[in-house]
Amino acid sequence: MSQTQTQSVSEARILLNQSNNTAFPPRPPSGYAHPPKLTREQAGHIRHIHNIVSQVDGEWRFMGTQEPGQEWLDAYRYQLVTMAYAIAAAQYHRMPAARSIFKPLMERIIHKMLRREWSFVDPDLKELRKPWANPICKENIMYSGNLLLMTPLYAMLYDDERYEQDDSLVFNWNPVYWGFGAERFSYNRSTLQEAILKEMEANGWIGVCCEPNMVFIACNQFPLTAMRINDVRNGTHVADDVLAKYKAAWQKKGMMGKDGLLRDAYRIKQDSPVDAFDIGFPAWAAAHMAWNNEQMEDLYPKMAHGYLTKIGDRININPDPVARAIRKLTSENPSMDADEIHAKARDLTAQYAPRYSAFMHPYDENDNHVYVEPFTGNAGIAYARLTVKRGQATMWDKPWTKEQVRSMPWIDGVGLDGGVDTLAGRWDEEKGAMFASFRTWHERTVSIRPVFKLLRAGRYGVYINGSFSGEAVVGAFGENVAVDLEVAGCESEVVLVRAK
Repeated sequence: MSQTQTQSVSEARILLNQSNNTAFPPRPPSGYAHPPKLTREQAGHIRHIHNIVSQVDGEWRFMGTQEPGQEWLDAYRYQLVTMAYAIAAAQYHRMPAARSIFKPLMERIIHKMLRREWSFVDPDLKELRKPWANPICKENIMYSGNLLLMTPLYAMLYDDERYEQDDSLVFNWNPVYWGFGAERFSYNRSTLQEAILKEMEANGWIGVCCEPNMVFIACNQFPLTAMRINDVRNGTHVADDVLAKYKAAWQKKGMMGKDGLLRDAYRIKQDSPVDAFDIGFPAWAAAHMAWNNEQMEDLYPKMAHGYLTKIGDRININPDPVARAIRKLTSENPSMDADEIHAKARDLTAQYAPRYSAFMHPYDENDNHVYVEPFTGNAGIAYARLTVKRGQATMWDKPWTKEQVRSMPWIDGVGLDGGVDTLAGRWDEEKGAMFASFRTWHERTVSIRPVFKLLRAGRYGVYINGSFSGEAVVGAFGENVAVDLEVAGCESEVVLVRAK
């Protein structure tokens, strides 16, 4: 059910006219079909992320049982940053106008990233190193680089300089029973980038260490993309200069291993690259190497060969020994049938199986991958479903400018806290139309009032669930149109069509 009402122009909301004297047809004009909406699964990922980051500080339910040091690959920070990239991709590529659901969500994710959860291999270490509390200043690019990318994504998507202000990124280190009292480390988006650039330069532009002595390729892609987005926003060319030096440094060391995989890392003191342990880091690096998208697309089938096996409607991730056996057998027997190669590889690697306890082995008796750890379940699959092909490369090539965002119509007044999922939110400039769709996740009826902002001046036909509901007049750019809706478990569609 919808309700329409008349507001004065001075209130800058809505001038709805339900008179029969209208030029708008009873149904949306031909060619104004609703664009693709989020699937139930995609909307579910967004709500799951909302539920996780809406927990009180210090509560990390559903995020695994990581040790306090947070050293491993499903640590909170990796889950949070991938959630942020999923949310950014969903807004940029799928629902650019749905700003009021994504902006608070991104703020909550960044807030969680600033919680005290950090603590940290040099094979030639002769004595224990003295620890430090500042998570930004040294050897922590997997944290600082991801945080850096989250802040320009926020600035780009919402034209908001919140994280450019002094003390906008503050880390408080205050252990109770040891240390020399509380320490406070303050940054903003610019000083965070400066700290990372200083480390990159000190390492000869090969990258910044993720941990003592180790520069991982994957972790250094995020700050590169962040610099590119900052450049477009600030009118600078930092990324071009850094990327040229970065590529030159890796050209000397060799980014590709002899096994056909991207290398994992580079050891600073030993001046030696580290070949891939398995497909994990090469895949991570390739997925986020936005500046080198074409080469990564070419490499994908070569790197994935042996590691991914399609069986029916599922794709299995093979254990590294099986994958490498498949790759070796294929190179030696290029005409051998794929099923035969897979069976041979299983036989060759069967000797490794007894090394792992049943509860540790993520495969069943048919080699089906049956275990998903928190990082994949909470964030990885969400990102995969919410992004699009060449998603990061497109953001690298065409980041939104301040001018774009300041003139982009968007939807306000709808949030995730009220139990409503936004399934569509897009302005079509060519058609002069706004498309939106809402549904409650719990299927109960909820009253909402979406406010459509920054609409172009003109007369609009307001269509709700495919039927003409009223006429709105936007007298000047910047006036808003608000529509009262009752939303339940079925989709409620709103289309605003500007008269030609």
